[in-house]
Parts: sequence; C-alpha cells; structure tokens
Amino acid sequence: MSDLLGGDDEQGGWRHNPRVAIAVATVAILFVAIGFSCSCLRSCRRRSERPEGLPRPSDNITLVCPHCKHLYTVSRDELDDIPGRGASVKVAKIPCPKCGKTGSVAALRCKKCGKYFSPIPTAGGAPIVVCPHCKKDPWKP
Repeated sequence: MSDLLGGDDEQGGWRHNPRVAIAVATVAILFVAIGFSCSCLRSCRRRSERPEGLPRPSDNITLVCPHCKHLYTVSRDELDDIPGRGASVKVAKIPCPKCGKTGSVAALRCKKCGKYFSPIPTAGGAPIVVCPHCKKDPWKP
C-alpha cells in the first residue's frame, strides 16, 4: 500500500504519482459534468413550461384582426408555410378572412372564462387589466 502512495511521506511521493493525479482529475471532471447537467436540465425544464393560454406548437393559433376585431384561427401548418422568421412576423402577414387586411396578432385567452380577446390596448391607450368578456383579471387562474 505504501508503494502505491509513493512510500516516503516526507518527500511527498503520493503527490507526484500519476495515478493519483488521474483519479483526482476524473473526480473533478465528474463533479463539473454532474453540476452542468443538473443546471441545464433545470433551465430546459423551465423553458418547456408554458403559461396557460399560450398555444402549443401543434395547436391552432387564434388570431385577432386589429382593424375589425374579428377572431379567427390558423393551423400551425399554415403558419409554417408562410415565408419569414418568427411566428409574430408570419402572423402579421396573414390576411383577415373578414376584412382582408394584414397585421393580425395572436389573441390572448382569459384564464377565468376561457374566451379569447385582443392584446391591443383600447383607443385610450389603457393597458388591458380585465377581460372584456367576464370583466375579471385574465391573468390569474
């Protein structure tokens, strides 16, 4: 056993043993790898958690026209066929089936009543703090 550790404690033989250096390096790499994977998994899980009311990638997306306030849905496949980068850019290119104008935005869904409404503030510029349908806070379940 003293052969493995380098024998003489006064000369510090175990500190110069390559097997000890390899073992220490392996343990250090394992600690770093485990720590990195745990933090990565936590952040990946956080990214995958979506707030209620936001559409899933495979669902239809409910849109609202800012001009005529008409609500309509498009499928994810229709959205993927539109050229451009980013869902909001693609959504803005879709013409409204009622008035034919572009510039639509994704509608918000009230957590209380489940109905969709426009995220665009009213003419007075006041931010939306209540659902226009149930008159309750749309953000709290």
